[in-house]
Amino acid sequence: MTDSQYLFLLYGGDWDSDAAAAGEDAEDLADEMAVHGEFAAYVAGLGAEILGGEALHSLAHGGSVRRGPEGRRSEDAVWTEGAAMEATEVIGGFYIVRCDAEQARLIALAAPTSRCEWREIFPTG
Repeated sequence: MTDSQYLFLLYGGDWDSDAAAAGEDAEDLADEMAVHGEFAAYVAGLGAEILGGEALHSLAHGGSVRRGPEGRRSEDAVWTEGAAMEATEVIGGFYIVRCDAEQARLIALAAPTSRCEWREIFPTG
């Protein structure tokens, strides 16, 4: 088995994570989780190993910031609250997988999402 690790970013439309957390649409959420279970089985069948992964809350639970120039990073920062962000695709979740480059391409293709970005994780220590 390789020591390489890849991050898979799962893109799709924003979702109502508050409703899901409250137990609304439980059947839809269960169906979605079943798809992720099938994905995990596929990854294991390739001989790769999922090391971690999570779903992310909707845009309303986050935001973005562009720092200002050196010396004025916070004073000139531009903040956008999540609810005000405009995006047709958002990162809805991620996986970290131990695999080789060929497996990474296959995993990205099989990811349970409309668009998947994958990157090898740079070893920092």
